[in-house]
Amino acid sequence: MKLCLPLLLVALALCCSEANGIACPNVIFELGEFLLVDKVSYRASLAKYNAPKEAVDAKLEVKGCTDQIDVKSRGAILVVLENVLKAC
Repeated sequence: MKLCLPLLLVALALCCSEANGIACPNVIFELGEFLLVDKVSYRASLAKYNAPKEAVDAKLEVKGCTDQIDVKSRGAILVVLENVLKAC
């Protein structure tokens, strides 16, 4: 649960920087993948960004931490993030 607040803050920073800003659908999809997809599939989905290996490895390391949260709680986090994005 310690990771929930930083994840929420990152989502707010990315999606709600302007009062009338609309979240890009890819951001919403990316957050869902990050929380719900397994590590192997997520690595494959990150390949489309052509990011440096170090950046991908760092993101997967953080994903390893979120994967330790039970699926029900990750679903609840995703619902909260979706509500935040809708409100922005």
